[in-house]
Amino acid sequence: MTRIEKRSARSPRQSGLRHWGLRQWSGVSAIVVALVAATLATFAILSGLSLQAGAARADIERQLSDLAGLPVSVEGSSSLSLLPKTQIRLSRVRVGEEMAGARPMATVDAIIADLGLWDALFGRAEIERLTVIRPRLLAGALTDPAQAAIAPAAPAKTGRSGAPEMPAQEAPSGLGSSRDSRDFRQISHYLAAFLTRLGDLTRVDISNGAVRAAPGDNARGITDANITVSWPSPGAAAVLTGSYVWNGEPADINLKLSSPLEFLEGGPSAIDLTLTSPPLDIRFSGTGSTRGNSDFAGAVKISTPSLARSVRWLGDPNATMPDLGTMAIEAALESTGMKLNLRDATVSIVGYSGTGAMEMAMGADSVPAVSGTLAFDQLDLTAFAQALAPLPRNPLEFERRIATGFIHRLDLDLRISAAEGAIATVPITDLAATVKFKDGVAMFDVGDASMLGGQGQGRFAVDSRARIPLAKGSASVSGIDTAQLLAAIGVSAVGVSGLSDLHAEVGMPVTSWADIARRLQLTLAVTARDGSLSGFDPAVFLGAGTKPFALATGASAIPFKKLQAKLSSTGPSVAIQKLSLDGAAGTFEAAGALSTATNGIDVFGSFTPLSTATATPLANSQPVSFRMSGEWPRPTVTTGPPVAPM
Repeated sequence: MTRIEKRSARSPRQSGLRHWGLRQWSGVSAIVVALVAATLATFAILSGLSLQAGAARADIERQLSDLAGLPVSVEGSSSLSLLPKTQIRLSRVRVGEEMAGARPMATVDAIIADLGLWDALFGRAEIERLTVIRPRLLAGALTDPAQAAIAPAAPAKTGRSGAPEMPAQEAPSGLGSSRDSRDFRQISHYLAAFLTRLGDLTRVDISNGAVRAAPGDNARGITDANITVSWPSPGAAAVLTGSYVWNGEPADINLKLSSPLEFLEGGPSAIDLTLTSPPLDIRFSGTGSTRGNSDFAGAVKISTPSLARSVRWLGDPNATMPDLGTMAIEAALESTGMKLNLRDATVSIVGYSGTGAMEMAMGADSVPAVSGTLAFDQLDLTAFAQALAPLPRNPLEFERRIATGFIHRLDLDLRISAAEGAIATVPITDLAATVKFKDGVAMFDVGDASMLGGQGQGRFAVDSRARIPLAKGSASVSGIDTAQLLAAIGVSAVGVSGLSDLHAEVGMPVTSWADIARRLQLTLAVTARDGSLSGFDPAVFLGAGTKPFALATGASAIPFKKLQAKLSSTGPSVAIQKLSLDGAAGTFEAAGALSTATNGIDVFGSFTPLSTATATPLANSQPVSFRMSGEWPRPTVTTGPPVAPM
């Protein structure tokens, strides 16, 4: 018997599952193979990463050397990270060499360079962004000949596309060869050359930087500098922004070059600069170029709450300067090299505003020479005098030394005019004057001024070159109203009317107010015409005997044709060399001395009546002698018998 077995038929569903399983197995196998390959590749990359970091470090050192123009060495560690940012970090970086006769230009705690990923993987370092952490720059090393000698011999890379290396600059015409001016030119040239070497670098961030003029933490310079230099592309504007501390005061800076390539090549570029700080604000908007002597033109605004404070902040913190208070300048600036012109200038100083033009040039000794003309609507010269030599407010301030050292640091020739003003309490109009500071001598010259119905001129000079600074001056006025003069200076006890001419000369040491009070020398000559004298009873000088002298505001006036007085003083001692009055009743003549320290007075003289029919009842037929002595304002008057004519 033959057994016939029945074969089971395969369903279509079973056949499809079989083919799907084969496909899945093939896909999983491919993924596994890819993962294994990727793992092997990653292992190979990571195993060589330290080698690539070393290559990138060497490339970074080379690029930084090209950028700085000096040897750059990494004394610390270096590390390379790929993700999330591709960066290499270098620690303890030195710029320049430390060797006999040469100082390193800078030391940096760390530098972080942003790189391209694939370049970094293959050991190449094309820097896109640079972060410099805690750089310490020694500015003097920029001009150190020894550092220049060790600079890379190969020419530095050219700058951004089409930007050539900055050519060597010639000294601007008229500029001296002092160390400061040479250093300024070399530092400016170095910074310009640095910008031309940026290459593909689009941004530099400086964090907590410092620039010192000399070694040591106490040396003057910039600290806490947090600066960003951004230059996204050759055709874009370059911007420098950030903050820093200079001489103990914070400052914010924003500088924009609209055409940096043209500017670095010597061509023109629009420039916007804003510098703000508590001592000084500067704003400039205009154009500039670095070709030849460098040219800049545009609108400038400068303001300071204290001129003395801003000078100390910019220069020497210990400098002695007069405090003229707030000051502001707004003008159209034109500069060539080290010469500055301010056109259509508005200058505000000691609360008064003037307009005109000014010029400043840096001389061989680095002292800026300033000249110009300013016209004021109103100007009180007393404010300037108070700033130069503040009056003492208490007995201790009488011994305070008056500063004169700043005179050596100024070279000034300024012509000023004012429609209205004042000298002390005397009002003036139509003032024309010159202010000069030159070679340690300060001079104020009033060529002409109208005052109290008359005209006046004067000159006052301070010579700070002597061991004890000295001041000398003279003043003359003619045709002034005598009554108005006495009222202006606060004299009310004795009244004098009429027109007067005055001439005064003064000499004194400029040391302290106490010394001035002891050693002031003054001569004064006064001539009054066709007026009257009032304030006392003239009968006290008539009749024999001793009588008290008393001021009497209601006493009758004594008319005169001419009144003359000549006085001289040394310190508090005043010598009355001549005092004469010619009136309708006769001639009054006197001489003597008084002391402003003790109010002591000792004056002697005579009264000679006119022997005419028109003589007043007070007139005697013979001259009468008298002597006034005691303490002002209540001395005694002793009158002698008439003096027989010779």
